[in-house]
Amino acid sequence: GRGITIQKGGGPLRKGGPDHGVCYTSGMLRTFGRILIILAGSLLPLAALTWVASASWIVAMIGALVGLSLLGLAVWRAEDSLVNAHAGVFAPPTGLVRTYERATGQWPEARPRLLVFRDPLPNALALRGPSGAGTVLVSQGVIALLDEESLRAMLRHCALECRRPGIRFRTFSAAMAQWTLRRVPEEWIELCFRN
Repeated sequence: GRGITIQKGGGPLRKGGPDHGVCYTSGMLRTFGRILIILAGSLLPLAALTWVASASWIVAMIGALVGLSLLGLAVWRAEDSLVNAHAGVFAPPTGLVRTYERATGQWPEARPRLLVFRDPLPNALALRGPSGAGTVLVSQGVIALLDEESLRAMLRHCALECRRPGIRFRTFSAAMAQWTLRRVPEEWIELCFRN
């Protein structure tokens, strides 16, 4: 990933501001290309296996449709599965909601929902599935660490990340990584991620 710089004095979003009017065409094309690679990479082998097993293209198409349905379900549930993976998620306190409203100002569309999870480490996540405005998920540690102005800048940055074109793909990738890491033996994880 790339580093996040929190700038002081980040006012509310407004039309014509520094974050408005950025062209995301190349990012959308990259995201679309990645989706095609995932579809082809997951459905073609499944269709080929069912065709080899049954020697019927009809059964192969049914196998591909089942795979597409499972992939669609995984994409649809990605945001919620990442929110549920964090222990003790709850609605933010009133003061944090006001800070979030001041940070985002007048949005042309719905704001991402804001949730807090119990963790003493400073963490903030921007998540978005195929529908809805997304979710900004912050830890209690980051709330305690930052002052009002820095917290507002961080919340604004996370809300803007929910609007970027590649966020849906990153959310899906993170959900698949989290799903995989929960199912592999712990020794494999230590072997892969040990210094």
